[in-house]
Amino acid sequence: MATDQKAQQVAPYLRTLSEWWESQRTFYEAGVDAALYDALQLARDSGLSPPEWVIEGALDIVGCRLKSGPAKGKGKTAYYKAMRRYHRWQAVRKAKDRGATWVDAYGEASEVLTGTFAEGGNDLMKKDYQQVQKDLKDPKKALQYYGALRDAQIMTGTPMLSLG
Repeated sequence: MATDQKAQQVAPYLRTLSEWWESQRTFYEAGVDAALYDALQLARDSGLSPPEWVIEGALDIVGCRLKSGPAKGKGKTAYYKAMRRYHRWQAVRKAKDRGATWVDAYGEASEVLTGTFAEGGNDLMKKDYQQVQKDLKDPKKALQYYGALRDAQIMTGTPMLSLG
């Protein structure tokens, strides 16, 4: 019963926790390291034992890091930047879905996101909306938004991406 409740909390669009693990594995094997990170967090936060692929993936990444030395540079990760762009895209999309003009949609998105990690002006909303629209058409680039992919598919009416 507790496992079913965790599955519902963590992956509301999937039926079971094992499907969620498999979804994360598919993304990780397609090159999305953030999926491995999310799987590790779920295991830690829930007290569940992770599948073997999670342990192997973590060991591979740590091993590579130890061989190459510490990361250089500062700034936000690519995943963080992708999620910020995605939240801007989502806010513009919601405004457009309510009937706003493009100009009003960018302004509304800017207002809605004020005070969040995705805040920005109208021009930035437009730029990021256009970038995400372009990225979602390319299956490889769409993977950078993997954390929000199901939501994007529902909003745009597109089918699940084929990762194979």
